[in-house]
Amino acid sequence: MTAHEFRPRALAAHERLIPFDPDVIAREFGERPPDDRPVPAAAPSTRRLYRLSELADLKGAAEDAVIAGGIMTRGAKLLIHAASGAGKTTLMDHLTASLASGRPFLGRFRVDRPRRVLVIQAELAESELASHGHALLATFEGTPAADNLVFWLETQLRLPRCYPELRAVAREVGAEIIAIDPFLEFFEGESSDKPEQVGKVFAALDQLMRDEPAIEGVIVAHHSNVQSQRTAGSWKFEGWPSTILRIEKVPGVPTDRMLCFEKIRAPGFGLPEKLQIRLSDAGYLPIVDEEPARTAGELTVVMVLREAGGQLRRQELVERVQKRAGVKLRAAVGYVGKAKQAGQIIDFAAGREVIYRVSETAP
Repeated sequence: MTAHEFRPRALAAHERLIPFDPDVIAREFGERPPDDRPVPAAAPSTRRLYRLSELADLKGAAEDAVIAGGIMTRGAKLLIHAASGAGKTTLMDHLTASLASGRPFLGRFRVDRPRRVLVIQAELAESELASHGHALLATFEGTPAADNLVFWLETQLRLPRCYPELRAVAREVGAEIIAIDPFLEFFEGESSDKPEQVGKVFAALDQLMRDEPAIEGVIVAHHSNVQSQRTAGSWKFEGWPSTILRIEKVPGVPTDRMLCFEKIRAPGFGLPEKLQIRLSDAGYLPIVDEEPARTAGELTVVMVLREAGGQLRRQELVERVQKRAGVKLRAAVGYVGKAKQAGQIIDFAAGREVIYRVSETAP
């Protein structure tokens, strides 16, 4: 495996990056810039206000999932943590390869489409990275992941100071998902116990998603504390992520891990507290991989779409499902979301409208 150096192409006038001042984030934490430069004008407000009634017309988390089950929605932030040597990097490999290939995560949680994923790795030597790559290719060779999954070996990237470089490489690669492993190598402080030091890195990652709308999510790997029951350091690690996955070793079974769903911010998914997974030639897969039963609500959604000729606008679909099933709006929206997660229906944009249609795999 040879290293590939990304050289940002010359940008057209309308593409040029807005100058970034790393002290902007520092000032948010009450820090004084290193000289007497004037404080730049405040950025335009990103405030978004919604009436409760307006939320009914927006996609819910189940409909807007990148990874089903509430594990990752668009704009979400996912944290993986484990004790040293428990397999954070290996699980991160398979998670990012699933996103890059479009294959289900752990063979169970649907990924809606292949994405370009940039993994910034700060711990592995090139030969170690090659070994990880060889293991992944045994499962993902011949899938879109072979081109979509890009690794950047970088040991000097510090945030927010190196934000312009991170943004430039993300653009050059065309990244839609950013993953960093491990977190400690990317922040400027000396201890992850300091909320202000940790917060600046998270703020820089949030800024990246605002500046680059093509980036749909961020994944971060971090270490657990001594007891392995929570992340090491600041409470920011619990507050910032949308999803937290903890990895535990299974005593006496070297190939097995217990994946704990420590936090799923989006409500209503009913995930188990823990899922035992095993590393094999096919990657990490659950010990018991049962096909989830199709519910009456999901079948109602498919039936309504077929009666309408195969496709409907989102709002009309929800209204018809609500009427057919005799349920409240929330339940109808949930039925549509579950049908999409199960791959029975798919959506696409037509201007400002979202159109749903029956998938080829629907019963």
